[in-house]
Amino acid sequence: MTVFRDLCWSLAGASVLFYILAIIAGLRFGRRAARPARLPDKAPEVALLKPLHGTDPALVQNLESFFRLNYPHKEYVFGVTTVDDPAVAAVEELRRRHPEAQITQTVGDEPSTNRKVGKLLRMLRRPPSSEILVISDADVLVKEDYLQRVVAELCSSPRVGMVTCLYRGVAPRRSLGAKLEALYINTDFTPTAIFSYYIEPMRHAFASTIAIRQSTLEEVGGLTSVKNAFGDDFALARRVAGAGYQIVLSSSIVTMATDRISLAEFWGRQMRWARVDRKIRPVSLARIGINGPFWALALMIACSFSAPSVASAALVLGIRLAMTAITLRTVLGLPVRIADLVLTPVKDLVMQAVWLGSLFGNKVEWRGRKLRLLRTGEMKELGP
Repeated sequence: MTVFRDLCWSLAGASVLFYILAIIAGLRFGRRAARPARLPDKAPEVALLKPLHGTDPALVQNLESFFRLNYPHKEYVFGVTTVDDPAVAAVEELRRRHPEAQITQTVGDEPSTNRKVGKLLRMLRRPPSSEILVISDADVLVKEDYLQRVVAELCSSPRVGMVTCLYRGVAPRRSLGAKLEALYINTDFTPTAIFSYYIEPMRHAFASTIAIRQSTLEEVGGLTSVKNAFGDDFALARRVAGAGYQIVLSSSIVTMATDRISLAEFWGRQMRWARVDRKIRPVSLARIGINGPFWALALMIACSFSAPSVASAALVLGIRLAMTAITLRTVLGLPVRIADLVLTPVKDLVMQAVWLGSLFGNKVEWRGRKLRLLRTGEMKELGP
């Protein structure tokens, strides 16, 4: 029991140290994001690639934000799986609203286990004339200066090979699963990603945005090299970093509206992501040791709720909530609601169970498909 108590004291202290460092990193990132972007004198042409599958009430709104970008030279490439995909209607609506825009649509995908990459390969079968490609998910909403920032950062040096973006989660009302998922994005993913950016060279990227030159993509083996990867964004980024290029975390933060989901769906999605993270970035397991509310609770139990343990737990929780508030307001530009502060430690305890559970098993479910995560970084589809 003494060993466990000492462990709780140590990890509670480690959590506090991480929260303080994450606050400092977040404030530094916020100052950088406040500076305007500086494009080259002649802004390069950009192709915006959007693989689509199905639809939701926010799809047209999300896609249209890319048509309102304050950027002169851009074209759009949308990819759908079949001609009867509901996403086709969204593309047609955008054609109607923006007849001046250069829009291309492809149908189908190339053979691959990762169907998103397969769709992108079909979209690039006839490469766009633009040298710069910006790939992003369908559920991404962006601000008008998004492309200015991303392109300026990509063009800041010939050694910059890729730019990627953080994202903020926004949840619909009266959906506890969605609120927990948005809180995970905003109070776990974001501060950890920013902290990591300032202490180590980036060797990963996020599917919210991948900006890359076509020449760089070809140099590292193209998307074909990651067509079976379960973390295609991470796998591609590692190839870019391995070729000697720098990966930049953009000062632009995009918005992703989380779906209305049940608690069971929240658990399943988080377990899938946690298992993928464990495979592609094992260092992510360190978050088990810096989950302040969990270790504060364990400390109080181990110390039979003694006065010092309760006071220490209160300190841990206070600093955790301070980091949450600063990240929401200063970094993500979101309101700080009492409900978010109350739910944060609850979410932390749930996520600890998810992360511990993710240590076991290599199978995940994605869009009704059962997949096995292989040691090679690829995935294999299992039978029904």
